[in-house]
Amino acid sequence: MDTTARTRLHRTTFILTCSSALVVSPLAATAGTTPSPTYSPAAANAAATASATVEDGVTHDENPRVPEGASWTEHYFPSSDGSDVELHADVLRPAHLPADGKTPVILSVGPYFAHAGQTGDDGFEQTGPSERFNDLIEGADLMARGYTVVYVDLRGFGGSTGCLDWGGPGEQADVVAAVEWSASQPWSTGKVGLYGKSYDGVTGLVGANEEPEGLAAVVSQEPLWDMYNYLFSNGVRRPNHLGTPWAYNSIASVQGMADDTDRYKANAAYEQTHPECLTDNLTDTQDPDPDSEYWQARDLAAMAAGSTVPLFVTQGFLEPNTKPEDMQQYLDNHQGEQRGWLGPFEHVRGNDRGSDGVLRMGREGWFEEVMRFYDEHLLDVEPSVEDPAFVIQDNFGQWRAQDTWPVVTTTQTVRLEPGSYVDDGGQEAAGRGPADDGDYDMEHGPTLPPQAQGRPGKPPRVTDDGNASTPGHAR
Repeated sequence: MDTTARTRLHRTTFILTCSSALVVSPLAATAGTTPSPTYSPAAANAAATASATVEDGVTHDENPRVPEGASWTEHYFPSSDGSDVELHADVLRPAHLPADGKTPVILSVGPYFAHAGQTGDDGFEQTGPSERFNDLIEGADLMARGYTVVYVDLRGFGGSTGCLDWGGPGEQADVVAAVEWSASQPWSTGKVGLYGKSYDGVTGLVGANEEPEGLAAVVSQEPLWDMYNYLFSNGVRRPNHLGTPWAYNSIASVQGMADDTDRYKANAAYEQTHPECLTDNLTDTQDPDPDSEYWQARDLAAMAAGSTVPLFVTQGFLEPNTKPEDMQQYLDNHQGEQRGWLGPFEHVRGNDRGSDGVLRMGREGWFEEVMRFYDEHLLDVEPSVEDPAFVIQDNFGQWRAQDTWPVVTTTQTVRLEPGSYVDDGGQEAAGRGPADDGDYDMEHGPTLPPQAQGRPGKPPRVTDDGNASTPGHAR
């Protein structure tokens, strides 16, 4: 989702996040007849083993797609809206714990957890849980720390039935159901933390808004704060207003793998017998009026009023994809604890590095800070390091700590460089980078030209604004 090829469709495309590409014709995406990916014979050979043990738990030794130290099982449960939607979950439990050993849960809910791949056929030879957040599982050593990881497919995606709903009431009900299910399992302590980036960062905000029983904390990287803003701006259609619905129709049409269970394969094929799901997604999303009933039900910033769930966010102010529009309104309405990494970076994760090895956000310690946040709220463990509420990177690559964002008043002394400047009428800027042709998704948005991607090589530095606690101060 973060660094691989874009999903290509006949028309312009946007998706909120993922890795591999799936190419379908517009007719296939509309009718739900996307052909199943091509699989090697190894998948069929593994079918008996995988299907026979997935209810009891499959380890890395039995299936290399399962993270080391984890035991993978599959589960199904209804959504919370009273509909007949059936949601699918992949559960990764610490393999060294007994089946009823209670742990807190880190949960992700989204459209990118299909067994075949995040946005299409990723070329796997056998089924298994998504690799989407293996970086967190491995980087934070979640299994050894005693956390359970749960991935839940939103309605219409992966192994879940129902029609995709673009952040609407249906998906909001799915998030509530996923949290409450995770909190109520016999192996759960009853405390759940949502984690995600981009679309599954959006579902984190949904969870914070809904405050379902058991939700103790949310980490949301580069989300949308109002679903309307991704397709329109003040009534004006964005280049991707048609491409994004086409792209998600494509993802919703991804089929199960040869060695998936019959139940999973039947659910994954839901759109083939319910083509209205895909056609409705192409039309329902096209009202340019932000005050329409459809978009008011997806205004996450307005819906955050009164929420008290502890929230940790990241937001790039150079985001060419999931832009910071309505972020301030969301944080103003949200009344709980707030944490954030903010700065002039793009659509990246806190731990992402470029090909040069430099952190794309320019700050060390993402997993360590995230786990201090989760440990405090899911395990009631007092952190040994006092992290600042917000850290803000300036245009010189330096970081400062703040108690709030934005600060109410601030002063800045600017040093003028010697020399002269002649306006070239925008000719130089016009030649930088590709044009925004709408051919991207929430994860595969336009990239910035190298000139705008910061100043690598300077070590990041955090300074205190005089009010916030000193970063790294032990207590």
